[in-house]
Amino acid sequence: MNTNRDTYIPALRYRWLTPLYDPVMRWFMRESTFKRRLVEQAQVGKGHRVLDLGCGTATLAILIKKAQPDAEVIGIDGDPTILEIARDKVRKALSGHGV
Repeated sequence: MNTNRDTYIPALRYRWLTPLYDPVMRWFMRESTFKRRLVEQAQVGKGHRVLDLGCGTATLAILIKKAQPDAEVIGIDGDPTILEIARDKVRKALSGHGV
């Protein structure tokens, strides 16, 4: 098993494409449609704890938290660069500056 971190492959294959992750997901994956439906189907309730494994830029985690503010939502991802984008999005979303 190779544990060399230099072999990690980012979500869009190349690190230089990472800043384009959200626009690509919006354009090609109809992300807003399927993630909103997923949140509805999950029926997350007050006091629930949700782990978004492979959270990417936290779009789903933010939608869950907005739908159920009393749930604990945690997102983790293997890409530290994408997690920085996620942290910024979460800060903006929870401070009321949109996302």
